[in-house]
Amino acid sequence: MTQTGKNAVLANNVAEGRLCSYYFGYEDHFTQYDLAELMIFDRALSDEEIGNIQAYLNLKYETDLDKVAGGISLENPEYPDKGLKLPEMPRGIELAIESSDPEGVIGADGSITWPEQETKVNVVCRVTNTLTKESVLTDSFELTLTPVVKADLSAAIAAAEGKQEAGYTPETWEPFAEALEYAKAVLADKNAAQAQVDEAMKALTEKMAALAETAGTSSQPGDSSSKPDTSRPGDTSNPDDSSSPGGTSQNGQNTPQTGDQFYPGVFIVLIGGCLLSSAAYVLIKQRGHNS
Repeated sequence: MTQTGKNAVLANNVAEGRLCSYYFGYEDHFTQYDLAELMIFDRALSDEEIGNIQAYLNLKYETDLDKVAGGISLENPEYPDKGLKLPEMPRGIELAIESSDPEGVIGADGSITWPEQETKVNVVCRVTNTLTKESVLTDSFELTLTPVVKADLSAAIAAAEGKQEAGYTPETWEPFAEALEYAKAVLADKNAAQAQVDEAMKALTEKMAALAETAGTSSQPGDSSSKPDTSRPGDTSNPDDSSSPGGTSQNGQNTPQTGDQFYPGVFIVLIGGCLLSSAAYVLIKQRGHNS
């Protein structure tokens, strides 16, 4: 039989015989008239079992809830934690969330609704003795919730999706495409940590910067065949067309070249020479006739 009183555990051998009785009452001098609880077992208890009973009695009758509440601390949750992690309590002590401010971020059950930006939340807990139902409130804990930022990753994906495979070499496009798919998966993952987002962002930007264009995708230096004549706004014709030898423009139309080039100065000189020759011929012939 085990007698308990004054938060003490007394282990005694069971009295000999088939029947035995123990009397506990207000006039029991052994317990000093303060018998809190009586537990009877049909076997002898081990030292470990007696220790557990002693801890139970201390918890039930001597636990200082204010002291327990004062020793509690809460840690900031890390994304993507689904709930606020409360510290473990001794047997018979229950810790629960009493209130949180602002509301809607950390629920009474500890569930977390992650905000889009860093947010501070004040949480108050209640410490309860499950045996006596006594309870006290803790001080307010200020917690900081830092969500994962994906804005930069989203912008990088948008820029990468504008690339066309035909414009780049296969050896640079393949790793770029893999990095893009991984970045999309991380962006869609609601449980992705900030480290994953940063890693995906770094890989995508590096592979995108390493893309090499295929031959012929960029304009060749000195090639102005497709460039409009900027000296005449609105004219998109080839500027070389008007500089072709023999080509003239009339009323917006080009006169085709006929073959020989026309030089007015030379023509006038030739005519003058012919006239002088004719005059000399007439003069000589006239003199001969007179003679």
